[in-house]
Amino acid sequence: MSQLLTALLKGFIICLKIISKTTVQHTFTADHGMHDKGSHGDGHPSNTDTPLVVWGAGVQHPKLISRSSHGDGHSDCGSRFVDDHIHDTPTPTEWGLHGIERVDVNQADIAPLMDNFRLFLDCHADEVEAVLANTKQVLNQFVRKSQTKESTSLFFKPFKPLGHYSSLLDQIEDQISNGDYEAAMKLSENLRDLALQGLHYFQTYDWLMLMTVITLGYIGWMTYIVLHVLQSYTSLAGDILTKEQADHQTDNTRKVQLCGCLFLGLFSIILFMEQSPPLYHAYTIMTVFLWTQISSEYRFIKALWKQLYGRRTNYFTKVLAACAVSVFIL
Repeated sequence: MSQLLTALLKGFIICLKIISKTTVQHTFTADHGMHDKGSHGDGHPSNTDTPLVVWGAGVQHPKLISRSSHGDGHSDCGSRFVDDHIHDTPTPTEWGLHGIERVDVNQADIAPLMDNFRLFLDCHADEVEAVLANTKQVLNQFVRKSQTKESTSLFFKPFKPLGHYSSLLDQIEDQISNGDYEAAMKLSENLRDLALQGLHYFQTYDWLMLMTVITLGYIGWMTYIVLHVLQSYTSLAGDILTKEQADHQTDNTRKVQLCGCLFLGLFSIILFMEQSPPLYHAYTIMTVFLWTQISSEYRFIKALWKQLYGRRTNYFTKVLAACAVSVFIL
């Protein structure tokens, strides 16, 4: 298979030498790879990896592999993804590209690459227009994310750096009209970076709330298991709580559970009004339930603390051992 590909490449290069001009860009790629057995229907790298060779007008010259490329996570053959992800498939030696840095991209990146080639990137105006078009695409995604979150959030917090993005677009258009391509290019790239930051902002908009709920849920689960083990498998519950205290704790348990139900209903209403995913409701229900159960045992926790505070070290060690067993059960 590699010999056949090498022969095809040699013939293709001969044809290009005949028809090539300085105003032509060339892109050599394929829609899929192929295994040595002739199959190309599974996810094996031989079937999914394809060559992407680009040259001609508007294309930068290839970069040689420097020594620094070996120390920053790149492979020995100089291959890397555009996002610095290491690629495992080496460049075939028959291609004659040894010593040239290879930058791998995803298939979705080829479409905008071909679209930019339509504009003939040697022209500064067309190059700026291409960058501006890409900026507007990212900016439209940001605006859509912002509008969606604003329509469902009760306490919406916008991404302030892009509060006046329309004026920045007008400024870029004016710079292009005045022929100030360098300033327009720089402002377009800055605006695109801000749009990407805005997308990340809204993609992680609920991060703090979710991490707080999930963390409290895990801590509550571990605390609940420890209390359950201490009450069910040790004599602490009978030793530190009198019958009167136990009966009084039962009455307080109902009040705590009622408060827990009210809190849960309030949180559920807020999540419902914000059209949160069902998983948000599940996290909140579990967290509120666990801490309601823990709060209903506050008399036992208080009595346990008093009991441990005046005991010797060996007694405290036994309780810690019971807690360790509880965590191990998790």
